[in-house]
Amino acid sequence: MSSETLAPTRLPKVDLPADVPSVPSRSEGVAIRAQNLGKVYHIYSRPQDRLKQALWRWKRTYFKEFWAVRNVNFDVRIGETVGILGRNGAGKSTLLQMISGILTPSTGRVGVTGRVVPLLELGSGFNPEFSGRENVYLYGSILGLTRDQINERFEAIERFADIGLFIDQPLKTYSSGMHARLAFSVAAHVDPKVLIVDEILAVGDAAFKSKCTRVFHRLRDNGCTILLVAHDPYLIKTFCSQALYLRKGEQVAFGAADIVADKYAKEIEAAQMADKVFDVKGPEPKHDLSAASVYSITDVQVIGADGNPCDTLRTGESARIRFTYKTFKSGPDRVTFVLSMYRHDNLYICGTTTLMEGLEPFEPGTGGVVECELRDLPVLAGTFHFRVAIDDDRAFGIHTERFTKPITIVDGMQAVGLIHLPRRWTVKAEGIRGAD
Repeated sequence: MSSETLAPTRLPKVDLPADVPSVPSRSEGVAIRAQNLGKVYHIYSRPQDRLKQALWRWKRTYFKEFWAVRNVNFDVRIGETVGILGRNGAGKSTLLQMISGILTPSTGRVGVTGRVVPLLELGSGFNPEFSGRENVYLYGSILGLTRDQINERFEAIERFADIGLFIDQPLKTYSSGMHARLAFSVAAHVDPKVLIVDEILAVGDAAFKSKCTRVFHRLRDNGCTILLVAHDPYLIKTFCSQALYLRKGEQVAFGAADIVADKYAKEIEAAQMADKVFDVKGPEPKHDLSAASVYSITDVQVIGADGNPCDTLRTGESARIRFTYKTFKSGPDRVTFVLSMYRHDNLYICGTTTLMEGLEPFEPGTGGVVECELRDLPVLAGTFHFRVAIDDDRAFGIHTERFTKPITIVDGMQAVGLIHLPRRWTVKAEGIRGAD
């Protein structure tokens, strides 16, 4: 069985407008400029194809092209915090490596002003045989600090990393979290003009991430430009001013963080929903074979405030979940009805039954209509679905169930997260300068 190998390739530089400088200047307020940026690799099916390509490259090609990044264009202004969004394999890390100078672009060009500090992956700039202390000096020197400057900052670096006695142990004995803390601590104390952070911080614990967030805010307030890769659109919305969305190596959107993050979130939710099967018209799952043919939920709808079926609701609106069922033959004497709500990723939001609400089990009859009103829906923006079911009289055994179509909930971006909390702000500031 053959295996495919990757090799980078260099293409001729693309002609760009002469009036646009490749390297931005601080006088024009641009920290990073990417123009028609791309990175292509040659995929060889067999190792010997590399030799054939070298010998007979003018006759034919023995490779396939794989574009990790293609035709990316953007300017990042000094002091901006830009989030980079995209699924795994979208080209985020490749883009950051080109901006950092680790990879050479195949097409286009990229320019950066000021000291660039990249935190791209565990191990970059560190020697696993060296102690943590020695690696602080190694990494600090790579980032442009003199030994005297590192000496002045070492105590603060050690305190922030908070790895205790491990500071004098070989790096190869560190956990991934300890490694990340040490790397970020050095980066935070070298006064970067541009900080580039890949998903290295995903290995940190909650306390460390909180410390990193405070450092991000301090660096941003001091005029540092930050590029941050994250999968969480809510983090991008709350922390970043701009965002870049990549899909399969190509630029989908670049602009205001809230708009780009919403676009990314909607596409991810749609993709996840497409991977799941919500049986709206087909047969119900047969959880209880002895009763599978007794009941059938024939229709389920979400009814909006105007009384009509809908697929979009607003946070704070009321809605009704209505479903129709039929009974095909005499079965269990009484039943209970169930309503559950899930997010697009199947996070269980809420569930209830008529029995839990204090209602006695019902005589099912030959069929009927069941309706549950949800008042002032407190859920924030996202894609959700409801599940309805008919259970036995103790709400233990499931006779049949059915899901609604995906429902989109929108809000006015007054909060982020999962639920809307009723609130009122009161601010009493004291000691304001200039006040009588």
